[in-house]
Amino acid sequence: MKKNLVCYLFTKYDNKKSFLEFIRYYRKYSPGAKHSLLICFKLLNQQKINSLKKLLKNINYVEFIDRSFLNDYDFGSYKRVALLYPKCNILFLNSHSHPNTEMWLNKLLKYFDDKTLIAT
Repeated sequence: MKKNLVCYLFTKYDNKKSFLEFIRYYRKYSPGAKHSLLICFKLLNQQKINSLKKLLKNINYVEFIDRSFLNDYDFGSYKRVALLYPKCNILFLNSHSHPNTEMWLNKLLKYFDDKTLIAT
């Protein structure tokens, strides 16, 4: 069985409020499915990344700093993450997305198969 990966993308074009909302709701609602959380930082300097990481206290996550300086929108980062995790089911979340119900990941995975793409 494939592992599940939830990939949250935050770029220099996003605001801290969205990041805080994601953290708040990620903590509030149970996903209902085992997964790893990957936080993807894109087009940010190290100082900004460090300030955002401080907000992730007590959250187990994998950090991915997208080193591409090309603004290829969210899709470029999603592709690079997918290439790093080819054996995972991946839920891609942009900075405006967050869980909004109990069992949120479990509900989405019910409809997942090998030819499915799930993103928000």
